[in-house]
Amino acid sequence: MRKLLIGLLLVASTLYADLITTFEFDFDETSLSWTPPGEDSGVFYYNLAYFTVDTSGSWTATNTSILSHDSFDYTGETLFSEADTFIYLYENAFDLTDVKKNLIAEDDDGYDGGNTYQFELTQDLIAGTTYWAAITSYELEESISGTVDISGPTGASINMVIIPEPAAVGLLMGGAALILLLRKRK
Repeated sequence: MRKLLIGLLLVASTLYADLITTFEFDFDETSLSWTPPGEDSGVFYYNLAYFTVDTSGSWTATNTSILSHDSFDYTGETLFSEADTFIYLYENAFDLTDVKKNLIAEDDDGYDGGNTYQFELTQDLIAGTTYWAAITSYELEESISGTVDISGPTGASINMVIIPEPAAVGLLMGGAALILLLRKRK
């Protein structure tokens, strides 16, 4: 009986989830900005990514570390309300003019490691559906970076694109203009 119970626990934990990928976020006053759902006003910096998964099931995004741009590591401690992360999950589309539209889940302090001010969002996702994740702060005008672990069904994969920051878009546009100019000269 004991071997059967251990075997069932092993199978259940193996089928549940694997760490699929890890990515970093970083936002400050040069980043995209918005007023998130539940807020009436204010400037909140954020990073945005869209993604699809190849396997339907339970997926989890866990903010495992936070580092403030003032060089204080908030992973184990938060002073007042600084470096508090928040995630919003959208299905099919992200509409900056209506930030509640297509919102299917959100999390503020779900991660029970670190300082309890980091998000951990678990959501059932459908393979092939496009999802959007906005990672921001709980307080306005916070400049922080961090790491997010993505876990999903065993053997699954995720295809994710992080939207470039405005400075990166400017560099890309400048590079494209330079290439066009050089081609015209030939």
